[in-house]
Formats: sequence, structure tokens, C-alpha cells
Amino acid sequence: MFLFGLIDAIETGVGGRNIDPREILRYFSWATYAFVAAVYSWFLFGGTLFKARPRIFSKEHTRSTPEILAIHAVFLIILLGGMALAPFIVAVLPDWMTDTFDFRGHLSIFDILAFLLMFALYGIERFLLYTAP
Repeated sequence: MFLFGLIDAIETGVGGRNIDPREILRYFSWATYAFVAAVYSWFLFGGTLFKARPRIFSKEHTRSTPEILAIHAVFLIILLGGMALAPFIVAVLPDWMTDTFDFRGHLSIFDILAFLLMFALYGIERFLLYTAP
């Protein structure tokens, strides 16, 4: 599922898509959001640790550190806001978009589209940060 960990399915004994979206805060977990934000940030800035990659926080880079962090904060808010809205979006989509292809846990069409949007968000932010203004 796209929002693994958002709803503590082990504790409640139900799957994430069986909970009423209006009760989502009852099963809310900051751990998933922190994990997604950390992984997203690592993918974005992790390459700068290696010598072959461009140094984003170096003096040769034209953007200042506060400007870089502000851009990153905006994209993190968009990403995490999209994750928070996903249960409400799933509730109004037709079943053929949200059901998995079979019972073995494959991704639904909504999950695939959500991942593609995350990769597009990553690409846009990387382009903004690593190109000169």
C-alpha cells in the first residue's frame, strides 16, 4: 500500500483502506512522515556527499543555504501534504483505481500514479536546486 505505516494496521487489525478517512487522526503516525521526509531528503542531498557529484552547499554554488533549505521545505510540505490527503482522495476514486490487481499485494493504479508524482516532484526540485537561478 502507498501509505504503509500511516495507519497502524497491526494494532487495529484492519487494512489501511478500511478505515473511515474522517477517523484518520485516531490512527495517525508521525513515524511514516518522518521516514518519507528523511528518505526523500537523502535522495536529494545524499549524492552531494560523493566527490563526483556537484556540491550543493559549496561556495561555488550560486544559491545560498537558506534559499536551498526554503525550496526544500516547500517541496517537503507538498509531498507530506499529498500523503495526508491521499486517504481522502482514495475514498472518492472508483474501485478500479484503488483496488490491487490481485490479492498478492501488488500496487493499485492510484499507488503507481502517486509514486510517479513523487518522482516528478523530486525531479523538479532537483532541477531547481542544481541549476543556476
